[in-house]
Amino acid sequence: MEEQQIQILISIGVSVLASFIFKIIELLVIFANKTYRKKKGDFFFSFRAIDTHLILTGLALTLSLLLVYCQMVSQLSAMTVIFLLATNSLWTMSKRMGKLEKSGIIGIDDEIEKGLDYKSALNLVRSDFMFLGTGGHKLTQCLDEFEGAITSASQNRTVKFLLCHPDSAALVVMAKQAKKDVDQYKYNVMSSLRVINSHIEMGRNIEVRFYKADIVDEMPIFRLMFFNRNYCLCSYNIFGEDERQGEKTPQLHLYDHHNKDGTGSFHIAFYRYFDRLWEQSDKYNIKQILSSESA
Repeated sequence: MEEQQIQILISIGVSVLASFIFKIIELLVIFANKTYRKKKGDFFFSFRAIDTHLILTGLALTLSLLLVYCQMVSQLSAMTVIFLLATNSLWTMSKRMGKLEKSGIIGIDDEIEKGLDYKSALNLVRSDFMFLGTGGHKLTQCLDEFEGAITSASQNRTVKFLLCHPDSAALVVMAKQAKKDVDQYKYNVMSSLRVINSHIEMGRNIEVRFYKADIVDEMPIFRLMFFNRNYCLCSYNIFGEDERQGEKTPQLHLYDHHNKDGTGSFHIAFYRYFDRLWEQSDKYNIKQILSSESA
């Protein structure tokens, strides 16, 4: 019995030692990797820390199973190693996720249409709704969801839309590049303005400002949707032939609950970006814009 207990203790000791050696190797590889990148500035042959960890973990697990199969170590030793590696992996992943969350990144969609799409995003809106985009056409097309979002968000604060002025020359250039009718994008903006104006006429607390762009490069890079005080959805604009191309871009989910002074928070950074563009943009009477179109 004592001999069996000794064997168990030896197995556990070997497992702990193996895991310790694994961690030392991992740290050395990460350190060497960082040093190489700083000195050479070459990222082609380098791995990120998470890649290094996953590769080494996979190799360690494979080696453990191989040693058990060859009866070179006991199953108890192998299981202990696997348990310690799994614990280490969970710790590493949680630490990495913690860094992302601390910077304000709480999620990401590979593609908008496969993640938090426009309808789903509008359904989340309860207050503090602000939007930066070309015309908001994809939002206003979701009539029921858009109405619900505007109704909820406009009760306590002003809903803000920062859109491209329909007379912007860039809209014509974009339409030509996409091989569409030259007035297609202007029509989309005007269509959105009609929907927004209908809510203004119902007494909703909404303000719309416009930026003008003579060329496509003057269009804002980011599409931003702020809501519920602390949330922001961030994607980037792509203007191409495919109308749904914008829905296939990645989308960041941002939240500001860390760093109350804004330090390190992507949400605060994009909020300031929006606010700066808002202050630099012009106020127009939507009714006059719509009436000039009718004339």
